[in-house]
Amino acid sequence: MKTLVGALCALAIVSGAGTAMADETIGTIKSIDTKAMTFTMDNGVTYKAFKSVNLSALKVGETVTVIYEAANGTNEANTVTAQ
Repeated sequence: MKTLVGALCALAIVSGAGTAMADETIGTIKSIDTKAMTFTMDNGVTYKAFKSVNLSALKVGETVTVIYEAANGTNEANTVTAQ
């Protein structure tokens, strides 16, 4: 029985380790840094944009929806959509 419980715990840890949960937020862009590929929202949170995100199409003061994942100590935005 201990072996079965141990195996199930190990399986749960391994299967959850690679799974990333995407989050979504809506807010107003406060600043954009196209060289660093980052942007900051009006709540002070900074996001690192994936290369697929076209930061030059966004504007300061624009309301956007951001789909992101918290990874490696940063918020990595994979989708940014203007409202």
